[in-house]
Amino acid sequence: MLLLALALYWNAKSHPLVFDDITYLQENPLLTEPQSYAYPTYLSEFLSSAAQRELDPDMAVSLARRPLTYLSFYFNWCIDGWHPVGFRWVNNALHGMNAGLLYLLLLRVLQACGWGASAQRSSAVVCAFLFLAHPLATQTAGYIAQRFTCLATFFYLATTLVYLRALSTQSPALRWRWKMAACVLLLLGVLSKECPATAPVILVLYDWLLLRRKWWTCVREVLPLFGITLLVPVMVILIALHQQKHGLALTELLNVDGLKDMRIAPQDYLRSQLVVIWGYVQSILWPVGLCADPWPSLCRSWGEHRVIAAICGWIAVLAAGLLFLWRSSSAPASRAALLGVAWFGVTIAPSSSLFVLPDLMAEHRCYLPSLGLFILLSLMLAAVAQRVGKVVIVFGLVVTAILADLTQERLSLGADLRHYWQDVVQKYPLNHRAWSNLGAAHGRAGDILASTQATAEAVKLEPRYYFAIRNQALNLLRLQRSQAALEVIEQHFKAMPSGTITTELSLLAAYALSGMGEKSKSIKLIQEVLKVKPDLNDAHINLCNMLLEEKRYTEAMPHLRWIAAHSTMPQMKADAQRLLGQLSGTGSVDSDVAAQE
Repeated sequence: MLLLALALYWNAKSHPLVFDDITYLQENPLLTEPQSYAYPTYLSEFLSSAAQRELDPDMAVSLARRPLTYLSFYFNWCIDGWHPVGFRWVNNALHGMNAGLLYLLLLRVLQACGWGASAQRSSAVVCAFLFLAHPLATQTAGYIAQRFTCLATFFYLATTLVYLRALSTQSPALRWRWKMAACVLLLLGVLSKECPATAPVILVLYDWLLLRRKWWTCVREVLPLFGITLLVPVMVILIALHQQKHGLALTELLNVDGLKDMRIAPQDYLRSQLVVIWGYVQSILWPVGLCADPWPSLCRSWGEHRVIAAICGWIAVLAAGLLFLWRSSSAPASRAALLGVAWFGVTIAPSSSLFVLPDLMAEHRCYLPSLGLFILLSLMLAAVAQRVGKVVIVFGLVVTAILADLTQERLSLGADLRHYWQDVVQKYPLNHRAWSNLGAAHGRAGDILASTQATAEAVKLEPRYYFAIRNQALNLLRLQRSQAALEVIEQHFKAMPSGTITTELSLLAAYALSGMGEKSKSIKLIQEVLKVKPDLNDAHINLCNMLLEEKRYTEAMPHLRWIAAHSTMPQMKADAQRLLGQLSGTGSVDSDVAAQE
């Protein structure tokens, strides 16, 4: 399975970083600082450090909640920097191992149902291959930042299998050891992402439905695992207490998104999720029209037709499940089917209930829940395999080939981020974030005009979106439209609360002033920025150039020294050292030569 996963995703191994790969990984200095991983010893200071450094506070929060995955990113970075190949190989390998663990889990479920050995193996291997090749998995296996989900799923499945091994062991000593191993695996899982916290619930249901033990016995057996899962709410409460100095409100616990100025009410989020979950089911069963950044509209009323239709659908599913259990409660396959439905519902609940996340929908959220539907599929295939085994194999080969082809087609979009984001805005034209990312992709490709048009659309859709504002200002500066760039920045400053003005936008405002001929105002603004952040390379370079042009050599000297000592560009360091030599020897420098250098 591991080798097949690597082969399936081989052509995408060198695709550029995208989306949160850049925001939460490449541009997150906390990730590459070893002391970050000792954050439990200074939690409050660590959570405050991101805001103090003008980073998104969620960068520190995310690392604190998912340290094991970030540590794996750190090791990747230590080995090969930000080259994407190593990062993607780890994700691909984890996806392959998850398919292998799914195969082992399905064998246990089918064995408990009493199917023949041949039917067990054929249906389990077909489902594992379908899971491996499914295009929906590209947003987990191929998207570097979603190693969170891939790694957490690995530990979720490993915990489940090890715990089931403990239940089947007769020796009390061995059973205790297997349970302790399951506890360790679950701990590693919740340190990767929060979703493994639902594993004890699934284990209780497995024990009750398939092993047919009393429910209180099942709960008593799994109590140590429930203890491990308490780490998740404890961490959420500690972070919420830090963020809300005035006190802890329930809405703050439910709203865990990072966009504090774009709140979604928990009840609106829940209504929307009733609709969104049906979208996940459709994407799993019929993976056509998938989107890297889906943008469904928020459901603001219980009376909306789509909300009513979704509720009716869930009532029908619940009624059918209860009727099914009542009429076939003694049939192992029926109880296993209920386990599959419960797996989907329990594992989708953390991201699709009252706990508000930044996006209404994200494909990686149904990676773990989809295993419940594969349990259902394995039961249907096993029933067919009991009679005609070859049909199941042929079905598996054909559908796997189709899914693999869809996966390859989807992965090909990532080779050029302009195509990647163009696909998103075509499917969701109101997605301001996708328009902003499309503009950034055009900008990296050198098409400044197309970039300006895309970022302008993003700003039009969401005037407060920082990244679109920044990119729009940069584009206008490149087009030498300094006045327009300054107007964009000033409008953003007016729209945002006090205290949210960043040094990055202040620098862009200074460059716009310089382009308008307001050199003294520009110099003064850059000097103010450097008082706040004295290690900004671009600020030192631009301020030094302006001072040299103004023949203010004495003021330029400290910035030349900083560039000569700290610049990451060898040629820039050499030029600064040469100019320092001229100034030290003559007290002046040819301004034309200085400007050229």
